[in-house]
Amino acid sequence: MGLFDFFSGKPQVSEQQLMQKCMQAVGYYQKRDFATAAKYFSEYFDLKGFGRFPRLDADDYRMYLNLMLSQFYSRNYSECIKTCQKILKLNANSKDAYAFIAMSQFKLGYTSEANVNWNRARELGNDLAIIFSSVSDVKMEGF
Repeated sequence: MGLFDFFSGKPQVSEQQLMQKCMQAVGYYQKRDFATAAKYFSEYFDLKGFGRFPRLDADDYRMYLNLMLSQFYSRNYSECIKTCQKILKLNANSKDAYAFIAMSQFKLGYTSEANVNWNRARELGNDLAIIFSSVSDVKMEGF
């Protein structure tokens, strides 16, 4: 997916087509249809690859954050964790990635791992982790 696809062949799509896919994802995200947004963000990264559109590679971090949020809000916690791990490869100190790994792990029942990642998010200055002393205190309902 995206950053980790090192195939450097000729792109299958144009930059314009790729951006159209991205804008579809953003549109669904703004409509709060997170499952569909996650689908389109994933398709964006699958089509984009890494190195095929150098100008767009700089946007990977922000787009992975959008994918992470879409996956979390659509309750696809396992995929959210995988995306967070990719974000951490882009930025090893991503406070948001650690927080969403922790919340996803907690939702999946991995409490001890969730607490470790929640503490790391707090150390890095994540706002949620600072406000809520424990990942179990976070209640994200109605999104």
